[in-house]
Amino acid sequence: GTAHKMVCSPRRWSGPAEIDAFFAPLLTRLDSAPDSTSTSEPEPEPEPEPETETDDAPVAVRALDMRKCLMAGRGAACLSTVLSHPNCALLDLYLFANALQNDGVRILSEGLRQNASLTKLNLCGNEIGPSGAAALGSALSAHPSLTQCDLNCNEITDAGVAVLVAKLSSPAGTTNSPLAVL
Repeated sequence: GTAHKMVCSPRRWSGPAEIDAFFAPLLTRLDSAPDSTSTSEPEPEPEPEPETETDDAPVAVRALDMRKCLMAGRGAACLSTVLSHPNCALLDLYLFANALQNDGVRILSEGLRQNASLTKLNLCGNEIGPSGAAALGSALSAHPSLTQCDLNCNEITDAGVAVLVAKLSSPAGTTNSPLAVL
């Protein structure tokens, strides 16, 4: 398979089932990819067959653009599952204007804690306040590869910024890459 960008057109979802249906193919791809975290002895491989590229070969989704999809909490839960999957290779996640609010960011943060691939995260315009910033700061403080997190046009306030900075600069923070929070 090859690298891939997945785009969701701006929309209003008819309900949780529609959100689940959008994420189902992505989760299927992750489940069908070779487990990159396996520590068991590999099984002997059969004789190799001639290499051919097929349309059903697993495709690594590297960018997910969900700007203005208004997915809120249910979408955050699905994304958290994707981010925490051991085969997740997602590098860029664009979530501009999704009405995630504090609760959605807390849910998304659970997946971010377990993710090691993401390098760019856009959370502009998601009505994130101080408590969402604190949850995000905790999740990002030990993220190994994130280099950019855009939080413009949110409701974080000075107190929320102070909490975010404190979480990111705490001794628990072990990021390997410099993180720019915009």
